[in-house]
Amino acid sequence: MTAIVVEAKIPSTEQEVSVEYDFGDTVEEAIQIFGADVVFSNFKSACTVTLQGFMRGQMKVDKEGNAKSDEEIAAAVAGWTPGQRASRSKSKGEKLKELLAGMDESQIAELLAEATAAE
Repeated sequence: MTAIVVEAKIPSTEQEVSVEYDFGDTVEEAIQIFGADVVFSNFKSACTVTLQGFMRGQMKVDKEGNAKSDEEIAAAVAGWTPGQRASRSKSKGEKLKELLAGMDESQIAELLAEATAAE
């Protein structure tokens, strides 16, 4: 088992403290040190905070002033997994919708004609 250095400071008092603490190197070691209930409780607390952050990110209004509905956010949460960062890149469909939103019907028709002729 390996201890890690944990630091804490209070800027207003300029006090800073560093300690070494052994949380264990694996889940099994953590359970051995603290017990399964403590490990799971802390896992659940940390995941709750992470999920709340994910949800807040989903609630942000986009550049066009659109907000996701509660149902859309719930669907995004259904696909969420702790520890996996969401892709920040847009899907091809989202990019296409944004591109087409700035075009009139004749421009869209011309673009589609060019795209199908290129095949």
